[in-house]
Amino acid sequence: MVKPRWTHSKVMLIADPQMTDDKSYERHWLIMALTKFYSALYMKRNYRHLNYQLKPTDTIILGDLMDNGREWQDDGFFDKEVQRFHTIFPPNNHLHYMAGNHDIGFGQRINATRVDRFEHYFGPTFYTFEKHGFLFVVLDTVSLCSNESAIPLLDNIPQHPRTLLFTHIPLYRAASQTCGPYRRQSRSNWILNEAGYQYQNLVPEHLSNLILDKVKPLLVFSGDDHDYCKVIHRDNVPEMTLPTFSMAQGVRFPGLMVLDLAQEGLSTHLCWLPDQVELFIQYGYLLIFTLVCLFPWRSGTNQPSLSKEELGITQPTTSVGLKKHVLSSLRYVACVAITTYIFCLCMF
Repeated sequence: MVKPRWTHSKVMLIADPQMTDDKSYERHWLIMALTKFYSALYMKRNYRHLNYQLKPTDTIILGDLMDNGREWQDDGFFDKEVQRFHTIFPPNNHLHYMAGNHDIGFGQRINATRVDRFEHYFGPTFYTFEKHGFLFVVLDTVSLCSNESAIPLLDNIPQHPRTLLFTHIPLYRAASQTCGPYRRQSRSNWILNEAGYQYQNLVPEHLSNLILDKVKPLLVFSGDDHDYCKVIHRDNVPEMTLPTFSMAQGVRFPGLMVLDLAQEGLSTHLCWLPDQVELFIQYGYLLIFTLVCLFPWRSGTNQPSLSKEELGITQPTTSVGLKKHVLSSLRYVACVAITTYIFCLCMF
């Protein structure tokens, strides 16, 4: 019997990129355009850098690919949004997708047309695959919560001693179960069992128990909440809810998770991304500091270098002349800074 050849593998898990679009926020068109641009740029650069540094063998995006994929009725426009999404996350055979409620809706508002459209571009919403000695079960809990007639599909999941379950909606847990020390939001340290327009925070209790019984996972990974949360289900099964990958979804520190898979088992690594809002604030401080330094510098360089006799008849510098010199310096600084910034945007 030939023993399987094991290799050390990394799987990158990304949740809720929710690519910003024109319907995401009610803002001035210019602010909206800047939000779309910088939130996409933030994800694109981080994703590219992570792939370069980690070289993951596979990547799984745990739902809510777009912020309003369920709302777009124009298929032509949706196609353009998909192409924009692929500029952020270039498609390949090692990139796996999951449907979220922002992609296909939730409850009675799930539209079969939206589901078909999602599957056309991103593949099935419920599937399994085996890699690195583990069985990956990608479960469409968004549809299961809305249509329990699909529950028999759980019987088709093959039994495997190393099963990893991926669900967009976190599984049910008691209100008393806290999320642990790594949760970033100060408003609450738990995920409340609430529901609203096209969303539900947790899979219903009876369905969660059924999923755990049928799948028998070693670990559960979920998204939707936008912040990190770790709880322990019955039979000592851990569930880790991943933070959003986007800077525009209400958390200052986006993040992701990396799985290290080996013959001996697996380990998880929670990774936090930079606080882009804080970086913008620092840019503002730097601008103010530049202006403060620039004003006295121009004041000093504006003084004439003349003899005592000439100084006696020279008119003092007017405030208008000083302002012109300062504005001239500002134009110079702005020209250099903007040119450098555009160059960096294009090159990096």
